[in-house]
Amino acid sequence: MIRAGKRVLLALLVVSVVDIVGSGCATDIGEDASVRREALESRMRDWGVADAPAVKAKRAELDAAVAHESDSPILDTIEVRATARHEDDEKLKMLVRLPVEDYLGASAERAARRAETEVRLAQLGEVALKHRVRTCVPELEQLVHAERMKNFRSYVKRQQAMLDQNQKLRDAGQLDQIAALRFELVGHVKLARNRPVPPARVLELDPDAKPTIVLPSLRRKNPGLADSLEVVHEQVVRNNPEIDEFRARGKEFNARAQKKSVSRYPSVRYLGFGIEPVAYPGDKRQIEAQVAFNIPFGRGANAGARRYRSLALGQENAERAFVQRRVQETRAALEEINHFRSQSGHWRDLLARADKAEKAADRWWKKRLAGPKAISQLVDEVFDARSTVVDAQERAGYATCAVLSRTGLTVDEWPQ
Repeated sequence: MIRAGKRVLLALLVVSVVDIVGSGCATDIGEDASVRREALESRMRDWGVADAPAVKAKRAELDAAVAHESDSPILDTIEVRATARHEDDEKLKMLVRLPVEDYLGASAERAARRAETEVRLAQLGEVALKHRVRTCVPELEQLVHAERMKNFRSYVKRQQAMLDQNQKLRDAGQLDQIAALRFELVGHVKLARNRPVPPARVLELDPDAKPTIVLPSLRRKNPGLADSLEVVHEQVVRNNPEIDEFRARGKEFNARAQKKSVSRYPSVRYLGFGIEPVAYPGDKRQIEAQVAFNIPFGRGANAGARRYRSLALGQENAERAFVQRRVQETRAALEEINHFRSQSGHWRDLLARADKAEKAADRWWKKRLAGPKAISQLVDEVFDARSTVVDAQERAGYATCAVLSRTGLTVDEWPQ
């Protein structure tokens, strides 16, 4: 009966070892995370940011998380002991022990590590998006400045002609000196005041590189973008990588809470097998088996589980607040874009009127149908009209950059 009990104990120990080893097997990165990583790497190559130093740093952190996810959290060592005993006989006993690390919490630990990998993947997406967005505003400012300089050069050409003519008439005594001097002073003040201020130089911008954005167009068919609460909420949640980080951290905290919860229960601490390598003639070789259990009180585990559940709940609430803020900001940007697009006909008409007035000013000037002051005032109005359109394009351009930074989508990718 005793011999049968030993056999049962040995069988249980063998089954336990197989079960524990199976639970501790290493796994690769999750299939879903692997697919998302491949998609992200493809987007980063399309964006031209795959080799940016900040992106490389985050990619290394992701690789480290993948490596951490793949190692075994249960069995990693084996302990071998030798005992010499001398009573009536000298005997040598060998003992092999398998320390077991947190057997019950292994599944939760793997889930936590997988969630940590998802956190790093989301952070890689965030850095890539920020790297892509960082040049949006500087490039927009360069494009706007180029348009303003184009308008200003046309303005300067005509205003300078008026100033030159004014000076000739004044020198010839055909104009009142005070009126002529006042016209000259006002003209130079307008030229100085209307000269566009160049944007601050951005070292990250390559002056020879082709801009990745364009000024909002004034095409005839310029439909508005979908800006309903439901659509904006869906696009923010689906495409903003920071949402994935909130959710992945929530998963990690829930897994940590689960690990703390199961640590309240008794678990195997180690498994041991003993054997006498050499037996005396006529003696039977002795074999023994050992098992140790860890029986916790559970107070610390309960507190730890509550802590991680609170942290997980905090991530849920932080995600809601983040989404609400991003939805509001995105809708405000879409409203600016849609307003600009709805006024495309008005902007085109304004530019057409400015072109017509400029041609009239040139014609009057060549045929001397009006004096410098009258023509100068008309040129001022032409300059203001074109500047008004550029200002509207600039506001819509800033809104375009805002949509990209808040959602990760360009206006061309946004549903209509």
